[in-house]
Amino acid sequence: MGVDGVPQRNLTIIAERLLRITGEDEVEVNRKKSKYWNGQLTARAVIFSNELLRFQDDSGVLAGRFLTWRMQQSFRGREDPDLTDKLLAERPGILNLALDALDRLRERGRLEQCESGMEMSERLGDLTSDISVFVAERCVVGADQEVLLDELFASWQGWCALRSIRHGWGKPQFSEKLHSAVPTLCSSRPRKDNPRRLTTLIGIGLVKRG
Repeated sequence: MGVDGVPQRNLTIIAERLLRITGEDEVEVNRKKSKYWNGQLTARAVIFSNELLRFQDDSGVLAGRFLTWRMQQSFRGREDPDLTDKLLAERPGILNLALDALDRLRERGRLEQCESGMEMSERLGDLTSDISVFVAERCVVGADQEVLLDELFASWQGWCALRSIRHGWGKPQFSEKLHSAVPTLCSSRPRKDNPRRLTTLIGIGLVKRG
């Protein structure tokens, strides 16, 4: 089981699809009563939710492709049944606002993350990748760092237990996801001072606790 009753496989598939679309990779679309379509989608996804969604992306890339906006006003208990008619009456003004925003976007050349959503953006990154949070809290990344995979995996298991996080990963899966989160990481099985030929991770180490 994945998150909030959604199977892990489904969460992974959703993240993979979003990564392909937002990365403007070639995608395959199964069209009803027609042939498959292959090509690059230039669409942008807009998602509204009452709470941050937890996509599964151990690389942490997907969260960085979102622009988050926090809506701080609720209309619960003061709903306006005539809102549709009021909005329709304001169509010319709404269009002008949209055109002004389009001019600013074209002048700037890109969309920008607004300050009100910065904290949400950071939390979204934490939600999408437990491994990235673990690295930030328990590890030191650098070319001069190294640690045994067994030692790092044990630290990961303890970290998960403290936070009631459940993952059925073995060491090979953990290593792959760690490489995804830290692309500069290298694995080695040196002979020197390593009679059991244990895997050593080069480029990362554990934070030393006093």
